[in-house]
Parts: sequence; structure tokens; C-alpha cells
Amino acid sequence: MSLTENIPVIIGAGPVGLAFAIMRARANAPVLVLDKQPYPPTHTDKRSLALSQGSVALLESLGLPLSRLTHAPIHHIHISEQGAWGHTQLHRHIEQVPQLGVVVRYADLLAQLNALVAQHPQIQMVRPIQVLACTQVNEHIQLQLSDASQLTHSINAPYAVHAEGGLFEPNATHRVRDYRQSAIVSNVQLAKPKPAWAWERFTPNGPCALLPTSADGLHFNLVWCLPTQEARHTQSLDEAAFLTQINQQIAHLTGSIIHAESRHAFALGLRQNHHNSPYQCSIGNAAQTLHPVAGQGFNLGLRDAYELNHRLNNASSTAQALISLSHHRQHDRRLTTAITDGMARGFTVDFGLSHVRSLAFSVINAQPWLKSRIAQQFMYGLR
Repeated sequence: MSLTENIPVIIGAGPVGLAFAIMRARANAPVLVLDKQPYPPTHTDKRSLALSQGSVALLESLGLPLSRLTHAPIHHIHISEQGAWGHTQLHRHIEQVPQLGVVVRYADLLAQLNALVAQHPQIQMVRPIQVLACTQVNEHIQLQLSDASQLTHSINAPYAVHAEGGLFEPNATHRVRDYRQSAIVSNVQLAKPKPAWAWERFTPNGPCALLPTSADGLHFNLVWCLPTQEARHTQSLDEAAFLTQINQQIAHLTGSIIHAESRHAFALGLRQNHHNSPYQCSIGNAAQTLHPVAGQGFNLGLRDAYELNHRLNNASSTAQALISLSHHRQHDRRLTTAITDGMARGFTVDFGLSHVRSLAFSVINAQPWLKSRIAQQFMYGLR
């Protein structure tokens, strides 16, 4: 195995890691990308990602226009709480934007980013390979690696960027919250078309979201968050029983769901690691893994990558760029994390608060400037 030494290393070849590698290559900076998973993957990932308008613009700047991705636009968003009277709706024509966001297939986005990576000779990709250790030695980073044949390697790098991270990996510098929930993910079909609509429905057990995956308004990606034990039971139901359960939650808003593909469940938690050093930093899932409510994880991670690339291109030293990342990203990270964490937990407690939340929804819905501010946060982040 040939590994180039003494060039920056990116650990993780997910969408954020690949996007950052392309950013560095476009700045004519060589990078080595390491990932523990083989490519192409051994299974098809059926997850969808909601891309904000800011993310769409960033990807287009890297040479990945929407026309190369199978996507569905979001023009309208309905937000409400089960059993309560208040609601809020966001509309693209009010915000005067082409769309509030778009939904893409995770596997499709990953494939297109890998195709872009292959066009840049500055990017060396090595996978599958496991990073056993990543430590600072004097004024560089030393990585201990294990390849697919269980052979070990040691390389040096001027700095390392962590772009992937397990949700509940033990680490003293990480802040972790276990929501004790799992997200059931499935591709579903409606009986009647609802083009370009998305729904976020809060229930006492957790949020339930439908994101459009086709322009015809019939096909959607369902993300249904439930307590872990209940999620296991619900996931195991046959299709007819599952459809009965989900239609009880949301059909009065969306119309009947008549088909659900195979279902997968993912444990949910909050993980934050914003500790940077002159030789290591974290972006994307390595910096924060969020609850999927509002679909902000990838968008926040892509803004991390953009900011880090900007700092590396303009800082007086690499060390200054890496150390300053947390400071310059803290407000956007804190606000986005607080919003998603608050939404994930705040609707699972009652104590008579449902009427207060309904009033808040109604106030937001009646105040165009406030709805616009919320839409701007989700479309572009804190700027």
C-alpha cells in the first residue's frame, strides 16, 4: 500500500469529508483521505438528506450542480404538534427564493462527490483503512493505521481533519446525550400527490417528518422518531400494521400513506466535540452529531468545511486556522444545536405546555418577519 507522507490527512470519506477534500484540491492543496469503509459500499444507503439553499450553493461552487443529482424541491413546510391547535407554515414564494431546500438521496450525493474527487489528482484516497491512533508528536501528527490485510502502517502529517465520528464513541472531550430514541427511516408513497411539501409533526414520543423525494409529490422519505423499545416493535410490524400506525400520526395532514418500503432504525443522540489544536480539528459528524429533527446535520457540517477551508486559505499559519475554527463557528454551531436539541426534547414533555407551544406556533405563523428569520437560519445558518 502506497501512502503519501507529510501532506494533510482527512479522516472520513462521507459527504462532508469529501466536500472538504475537493475544496482543498481547488485551492491546489494536496490531501490524503482515509476511510474505514470500502467503496462502493456493500449495501445501498436509503437515507435522504435535506439540503439547505446555502448547501446547494456550496455544492454548485464545487462543480456539483443540482442537475447532476436526483432531487425534489421543498416549497412548503408545515410544522405542528399532535393534539394541539397551533401550527406554522413556511413558503418559498414568501421568502422569495427558488426553494426552501431540496431533498437528495444520500447514496446519490456520495457517488457524485466521489466522481468529483476522482477528477482531482491532488486528492489521494485510501480505503478501507482503520485509523488506530492519531497523536501529536512534536510539530506534526502521527497516524497509526491498519489496512484490510491487518497490516499496520505509520505515517506523519502536518495536520489532521476529523470528518467522521461514531455517535457514542467514548471520549473525555466529547459531550454526549442519549435521547433514548431511534429513528425509523423508510421511503413511502402517498395516495394523492402533495408536490414540494414537507411536514414536521411533533408527538409526545418524538418528531415525525416527511420529506419529498420525487417531483410528482407521491414519494417521500419518512423519519419517525420513537423511544428505542417502541421503535424496535414498530420496525418489526408488517407493512399493513405499520401503515396503520403511521397514518394515525400524520395522515390527516398528508393524506393516506399507502406503501412503505423496508424500514431501518438508527439510534439518536447528541454528540459534540469542538476541541481543536494546532494540528487537529473536527468538522461535520466528528464535531457534532445532531438529532435529525429539522434535517440540519449535513448543512451545519458543510458550513464547517467551508469555514475551515476559508481559514486555511487566508490565515497566517495552519495552526492559527485550526485553532480559530471553533471560535468562528461557535455561534452557528451553538444556535443550530440548541434549536434541534430543544425541538427534540421540548415536545416530549407536557406539564400543560402544549397550549403554550400552540400559542408560540400561532404567533410565529402570524409574524412574517419572524417566519422569515427562522427560514433564513435553516436555509443559510447564522451569518
